[in-house]
Amino acid sequence: MAKKTGDGVLLILGLLVVVITFLWEAFGWWLLLPVAVFGLLIVLGVWGAEKPDTGRQSQQTEEEYRADLHQWLNEKIREGYEEEINAHQLRKPLTKKEEFLMCLAFESKIRLPLNLFFQQKIDQADQVFLTMVREGYFQAAEPYAVVDNSLTVEQIKQIFREHDLPLSGRKAELLDRLFAQLPEIAAEIVNENGFYTPTEKARTLGIYLDEKERSHSMEFIKLLNQRNYYVMQHAVNCNPDAYGLEFRPVSTFCRHSQQLAGICPRDNLPDTWPPEECEHPYHACNCLFDIVYSNDERLKQPS
Repeated sequence: MAKKTGDGVLLILGLLVVVITFLWEAFGWWLLLPVAVFGLLIVLGVWGAEKPDTGRQSQQTEEEYRADLHQWLNEKIREGYEEEINAHQLRKPLTKKEEFLMCLAFESKIRLPLNLFFQQKIDQADQVFLTMVREGYFQAAEPYAVVDNSLTVEQIKQIFREHDLPLSGRKAELLDRLFAQLPEIAAEIVNENGFYTPTEKARTLGIYLDEKERSHSMEFIKLLNQRNYYVMQHAVNCNPDAYGLEFRPVSTFCRHSQQLAGICPRDNLPDTWPPEECEHPYHACNCLFDIVYSNDERLKQPS
């Protein structure tokens, strides 16, 4: 950019010499002063027009510097931490059958054939489920509960109208009358709308498996946060323009990360992440870390 500006100035000066020589020969010396002033204004105008590019060039340089820094950070992440994180991902906490049972254990009504969500969990999902029924993890719902769940009061009364039965009474009384006086129809409804419910055995095991999976997931989040924090901490320490790190908590349950929220100077950064005094079994100190530079406007604001 500077070379381009210099070439423009030299070209204008050359043209001025030619014009001045012509005017000297044609009109004499008295025209030289206004021509010289006019030429000087043109040169200053060209120089001033080119000058803002210097600022843009400086801005581009700063952006490129930060882009190079982020590229370096990404390379450090791949080099130093991916092996441990990938190994943790490969260590699945649950087998497919355990994950399948855990999902079903928290359902209130399970009907066959199972829907697509459960079918994708394991091969031959319906057969695996029936095996779990025989093992005592699930049981067929009581006929009374099936009919109660399947029919509204108005639907029961419509059946009674077709069979000339009394319509009075609450739903519980209507159901008793249906089973007592129309057992064949009640059995047909149960056969068409039957469902299964988890037993206490399934719910107890489901809670245990859910806690096991949550613990594994939180360990993974902890590893990710450790990786990101150590890389960013190293970047701050080796960058003279960096003031420190900004902590932006993701988890609202972690008291320690909430206390650290905001800009933290490099001299006051925690040695480890999560800090040793931060204990919680079901979630990690999940934060986003951003480098804060010394020229950040927020550092200039009065506290």
